[in-house]
Amino acid sequence: MTKERGIENTFDLRRMLAMTGRALAVVAFGLVPVNSTEAATEPVAPGTEAAEGRCDLGFNTDVFNEANASQHQHHGDHEQMDAADITVEDWAEVFAGDMPVEQVVREVDADELYRRQIEGKVLTHTLGPDQWTPMTNPTECEALADELDLAAEAAANYPTVADAEAAGYKLGDRYYGGLGAHYQDGGLVVEEFRPKQPAELLYAGTENDDPLVGLSYVVRSDKPPEGFTGPNDHWHEHDSFCLDMTYPNMPINLAADVLTPEECIALGAASVPGAGAWMLHVWPENDWGVFAVANPEVKYASPGE
Repeated sequence: MTKERGIENTFDLRRMLAMTGRALAVVAFGLVPVNSTEAATEPVAPGTEAAEGRCDLGFNTDVFNEANASQHQHHGDHEQMDAADITVEDWAEVFAGDMPVEQVVREVDADELYRRQIEGKVLTHTLGPDQWTPMTNPTECEALADELDLAAEAAANYPTVADAEAAGYKLGDRYYGGLGAHYQDGGLVVEEFRPKQPAELLYAGTENDDPLVGLSYVVRSDKPPEGFTGPNDHWHEHDSFCLDMTYPNMPINLAADVLTPEECIALGAASVPGAGAWMLHVWPENDWGVFAVANPEVKYASPGE
């Protein structure tokens, strides 16, 4: 793994935070009880002190909580961000990492499928924190903590690409800035959400020792599934996928949503409908939110790296 491509020490202990009188340590995606009454009195993140009664501040980073508090003070900010066009230049400003932005723009402009998926808002629908509705019900917060703990247990089984492949996951997509590389197990595409069985694992590259940076769930349904507890897991579906069927282990997705069937066929690939396959990304450390589509710390990498 290179620093430009991903997150280092992703699954380290993140923070201590009080919730309903119980001190919690956020480890990976889950919340693990800590037997300390002193920790329960620690102040919440700056910018969130006024949010009395909230029990959800430990699910996201302090940076996200501050941004979320600001969004609620300035109604409409998130909607404007979500509706705004995304240019390659704007995207590169976020995901270039240590690379010159101009170089990233040149490389992406030369890669039509990459460029069209950025401009088509396939790789991310916004260049900022995801929308988050504050949670104040302790029972719901406890349930969400338990579910994320199950996700953390799943993540711990596949720390590297080599571990995923040994378990039967296969590369299903190229590496993208903001998303990483998707490794998929089609047998875990289910009709009922199971937090301990992610259908896709997201990695900081495709080398054997590249680390896990996130999870992705895929549920077959005619509507967004009942996933994690609470209102903040915003599931999405794609209209179509353009699949290169020549790979021996699993078809590789060349692009989602942006190609007509005719354009896909012209590439020697198969156009496959995506409707009804609802997806959700989950991140252990993401200043755009634990359920955001993309992660600004998963940086762009030049082709071949």
